[in-house]
Amino acid sequence: MKRRSEKLVDPVASAILRQDAPAHEVLYQYGLQVLRANLNDDGQRLQRLLVAEAPVFSDLGNAFWQNGPGWGRELVKQYLESLVQRQILSIENTELAADHFMSIVFGWPMLRTSFQLPSLFQTDEALAQWVQSAVDVFLRAHMGTE
Repeated sequence: MKRRSEKLVDPVASAILRQDAPAHEVLYQYGLQVLRANLNDDGQRLQRLLVAEAPVFSDLGNAFWQNGPGWGRELVKQYLESLVQRQILSIENTELAADHFMSIVFGWPMLRTSFQLPSLFQTDEALAQWVQSAVDVFLRAHMGTE
């Protein structure tokens, strides 16, 4: 689980921790890469397997969470903290803000796919538009413009 998560999250981690790109671009690239990875067939099969086996193999589910979604959320929290310290964003609670960001980007698409419903995104452009809109909504909540 750790190797699989590192393969997925490491490239994303380097993007999310970049300090020189505008916040909108960093959050957009993070959301786009992670949502693509989670919505592809392999990501969906892995998620279904882990959800099905979590009651029996709770350590497996926990390991995946800690090395995947939980780690990604922690990276977002740390990145948001750096934006607050540089006075780019105004966020009172970066943990809650990171949870909100993850929910806005991933919530609805992931819920639909968990029921094996057709994807919301028939094209890569539609997926990119979803992430763009989610990042816009999130940043508007925490700053006027960038």
